[in-house]
Amino acid sequence: MCMHRLYVFGLGPLLLGCLAACETQVTLTPTLSAQAPPACVIAAPLSYDGQPAYLPQVISAQPAAEPATTVLRYSYDAQYNAKQQITALQPLNPLLIVGFPTGSNAITVSGLLEVLRDGKPVRAYAAACALKRTSTVFSEGETLTAMRRRALFLVRDNISAQVCRDQQGLRALLAGDRPSIADKQPQ
Repeated sequence: MCMHRLYVFGLGPLLLGCLAACETQVTLTPTLSAQAPPACVIAAPLSYDGQPAYLPQVISAQPAAEPATTVLRYSYDAQYNAKQQITALQPLNPLLIVGFPTGSNAITVSGLLEVLRDGKPVRAYAAACALKRTSTVFSEGETLTAMRRRALFLVRDNISAQVCRDQQGLRALLAGDRPSIADKQPQ
């Protein structure tokens, strides 16, 4: 009876805690308020060579009839960090039975939407997302491919929210209604 209580109140929660540690940890910067931004669509000439699914959804690419002076440029970067323990020594480690980590994977994705006027940046919207997961013998967790895709969507949505919150200023820049700070010359 005493052994049963030890398992239920001691080892059981320890095992559950170790298995729960395999969940992917997500950090997104900048942190925006939970309030949904107003819906918007920004139409402008666009410079982007990636998959359309990763482009912020508020951007509607318009072909430039003539060489455009104001262009949106979107780019992203993904950096990987995978660490695995020495596999030959893993069977000798008794801590693996209780869910001790066998390795970890991390990915950091950063995205940047720039407003360029005559090739010079006049406004920028940036976001970064870091995902990290620890694997055990009981669970491998998300693959790096799934983590990358998830991070790209989070960055895309974060930049979309930033653009919608600043849509009046961005529309004015695209229309050329007012000069930006970058366009002012020092006197």
